[in-house]
Amino acid sequence: MAAATGLLALAESRMRGRMTILTFHRVLPDELFKDYLFPSLAVSESMFRGQMESIARRCQVVTLEEGLQALKSGQAEGDKPMVAVTFDDGYADNVRVAAPIMNAHGVRATFFVVTGFIGTDAELWYDVAARRWQIATLEQLAAACRACGIDASWMKKAKPDIGHWMSFLKRLEPAQRANVVAELADPGPLESRRHLDRLMTAEELRELVDAGHVIGSHTMSHPLLPQLDAASLKAELETSLSQLQKWLGQPVRGFSYPNGDHDDRVRQAVADAGCTHACTTRTGRNGPEADPMRLSRIDMHPSRASGLHGEFDEPSFRASISLIHPYPWSR
Repeated sequence: MAAATGLLALAESRMRGRMTILTFHRVLPDELFKDYLFPSLAVSESMFRGQMESIARRCQVVTLEEGLQALKSGQAEGDKPMVAVTFDDGYADNVRVAAPIMNAHGVRATFFVVTGFIGTDAELWYDVAARRWQIATLEQLAAACRACGIDASWMKKAKPDIGHWMSFLKRLEPAQRANVVAELADPGPLESRRHLDRLMTAEELRELVDAGHVIGSHTMSHPLLPQLDAASLKAELETSLSQLQKWLGQPVRGFSYPNGDHDDRVRQAVADAGCTHACTTRTGRNGPEADPMRLSRIDMHPSRASGLHGEFDEPSFRASISLIHPYPWSR
């Protein structure tokens, strides 16, 4: 135990002088979390409370802009590791469940939102695809692919799990993906969680800004940007930024690549649209040498902060954000 504690302290000391960025998507009440189809994209309310209390006590929590400025000016060295919190997509639970917890602990986050869905009842494509996958049989999934002229032999004899199914859909062209999903029956939204499954409204975005949080862009419709032609890419970026700036009455400079997908062309387009920094899904920390348009983050999968029974476990959480995997006394 003493050796493990020493290893953790050493790893945390190496966080200093760098910015560690945490990625969240959703924070759900404990009773709703257990039924969520994407456990890798959500944490429970009780776990999130433990995580925020921990970083508020043990870390210097900054916004992305503050952290980048500290790195640039050489002021990132300090007694505590520098940590920033980010959210992707913009679900209503971000403002209704997560924000009150962060506000109570003085944690300010950056929320990258899918602007075209703000204030609407429309659902992101992967929520619809997951819901339809849940009730579909192997034969129905394969038939949906064949109906769209897509090879389904990779599924073989077993229904793919949600992770493999979504990875398969992401590799398709947008029109193909939409057609495959449309071939599957839809059971409809889960009523008990519907109030949190929507994306935020413009008023809720302003509520976050008034509390000291920051809003960034996650495009208009969450496409995989390298798949887009130049005109579509430009429209996704510039329309999202201009709409956010209209709602908020202030410049919006931060961006998060949907699914983390980007290349040199996309990176340049994001910079040309007026963004000064952008987040990827690449795991790592960010030092003074980091490209601000390709910032690394650490995805907060619930298993990386949980004990034997799924409860929040601070040593496991500290190990995750200090990039020790797995922690010596974790499960």
